[in-house]
Amino acid sequence: MNLKRQLSCAVLLLASLAAMEANAQQNLNVSATVPNVCVITTPGTALNLPFDLSTLDVAVADFTASVDFLWRCSLNTAATINLSSGSGTGADANTRFMTGPGGAQLAYSLSTPGGAAWGDGTNGQPGYGVTGAGMALANEQATPIDGTVALAAAQAAGVGTYNDTVLITLLP
Repeated sequence: MNLKRQLSCAVLLLASLAAMEANAQQNLNVSATVPNVCVITTPGTALNLPFDLSTLDVAVADFTASVDFLWRCSLNTAATINLSSGSGTGADANTRFMTGPGGAQLAYSLSTPGGAAWGDGTNGQPGYGVTGAGMALANEQATPIDGTVALAAAQAAGVGTYNDTVLITLLP
């Protein structure tokens, strides 16, 4: 009988241990927040938009140039690319100015892929709206910045090198 009692106690002990083990559970809550974030793919690197006026003596049309601005934003993040008016005196989104010898200025314009004047997002000068495809390197997007120097402005410019610096801002 003693063996029977020991077996009964062992069974009861195992049953209670099994019940205790079943009650030893806890949930682990896992979460993540993906931010609305945008990055310029080549930060700190200047883009160059050189106008080739070497055919000025035979030109019959405006001079154009284009450069791709590379960027990434979180998936479906709405963002705006803004371009400052540059450092030329009197510049705005419609007409910017490169400065040359003796402070001479050469007018030019920058336009969005849709052909509108590209502004800085203030004072009625709209930037260009874009939507992010994700932050992976494979989701990098290229937005062209198109520039024009009107033929008449190039023909009226004095000899020399003209420059301007435009700040590009990407805002989610």
